[in-house]
Amino acid sequence: MPIRLIDKLNAHDSLLDFVNAEGIPVYTDFHADLLNLRLGEWERIGVRGAWVYLKGAAPLNAAYVLELSAGESTRPQHYVLDEMIVALDGHGYTEIWYDQGPKVRVDWGKWTTFKVPPNSNYVHHAESRARLLTVTQLPLIMNAMNDRQFLFNTRFSFEEFSSSMASGKYTDEPTMVESEGGAKWKGYVVRDISRLELPTGHKFFSQRGVGTKGIHVDSGPGLRTHVSEIPVATYKKAHMHGPSAQILIIKGEGYSLMWYGPIGWSQAEEKVRIDWKPGFLLVPPDRWWHQHFNVSGEPARYIAIHSPVGHIGEQTFTQIEYHEEDPAIRKIYEEELKRRGLESKMGPELYSGSLRH
Repeated sequence: MPIRLIDKLNAHDSLLDFVNAEGIPVYTDFHADLLNLRLGEWERIGVRGAWVYLKGAAPLNAAYVLELSAGESTRPQHYVLDEMIVALDGHGYTEIWYDQGPKVRVDWGKWTTFKVPPNSNYVHHAESRARLLTVTQLPLIMNAMNDRQFLFNTRFSFEEFSSSMASGKYTDEPTMVESEGGAKWKGYVVRDISRLELPTGHKFFSQRGVGTKGIHVDSGPGLRTHVSEIPVATYKKAHMHGPSAQILIIKGEGYSLMWYGPIGWSQAEEKVRIDWKPGFLLVPPDRWWHQHFNVSGEPARYIAIHSPVGHIGEQTFTQIEYHEEDPAIRKIYEEELKRRGLESKMGPELYSGSLRH
C-alpha cells in the first residue's frame, strides 16, 4: 500500500481520535527508539507513557510504552482483547486476574515477554525504574465497534486462560512442541526472550536467510509472536506480507530496508532505511518489501508481535531469493561492513542461484 493510501486510511481511523484525546505523545513514523521516547503523564493508566502507532500497523494493532519509577504501580486496567507485553528495562511484577478467579503474579525483568489475556484485569508494579512495551489489537476492535463500554468493561472470561490461571500453570516455563509448521514454544510467559533457545534447521525459518534461526511462540488465542536471529555478517532475504508485524530489536545492531512496488530497491520511489539497535521498534507497511541486515559482531535477534495469521496476510507471503535481489543490496551491505571493520559471510554462491538457503 503506497504512503498516500496509508495516510488516507489513517485519516478515518477511530483509534487516532482516541489516542490523540489522551494527551500523551503519539508516534506515527516508520520506527521508534522505545528506550529514548519522550513520554507524558497518562491519566488513564496513572504513569508516564506514549502511544506508538507506526505506519505499518494500522488498522490492526498498535503499541504503547509505559515508564514506572521504583515502587510505582499502574491503575488497574481491563481490555476486551489480549495484549503482549515486553519488559524493555528494569524489573517488577504484574498481577493478572479474572473477576471470579485468583490473581496470578508474573515477575519480569529485561526482555521478559508475556501475554495479558482478553477481558482480564491487571496491574503493573515496578521494583526499579522500568519501561514496558505493550502491543494491543485495540485499533481492530475500535474501528469495528467503537463502544467504550464494550471495549473496557466486558466481563466474559476465556476458558483456556482462566483455567490455566486457576491451576497455577499460567506462569509455567514454556515447552517446545512439534507442529505442522515446525517446532514452536508454547507458553504464556517467556522469562528472557533474548536467551530463548532457537532450533536450527526449522522448517520455515531456515529458508529465510543463510544461517537464520527462528521459532514461533504460541501463547494462546489472539496476538502471535515469533523470534528470529540473524548470524554475524549476514542478512535475511527480502520478503513482504500484510500489515501489523511489530518488530522489536532485542540484540545486535543493523539496519532494515523497506520499499514499496518493484522487486528492485534501486527502482523504488517509496523507500526507507532504518538503522537499529536494541529497543528499536519498526513495522513494515502492508505489502512493502523489507529486509533485515546484521552489521554487528554478535547475532542480531528480534521478536515480531502480530495479529493472527489471517489478518497479517502470511498466506500471501512472498520472498525474494538472494540471486533475484537488486545488486545494490549486496553492495550497500558490504560497504557498511567494511566501514565497521567486518567482512561479509555471504558467499558468492548465494547470488548465483546454484545454492539456496
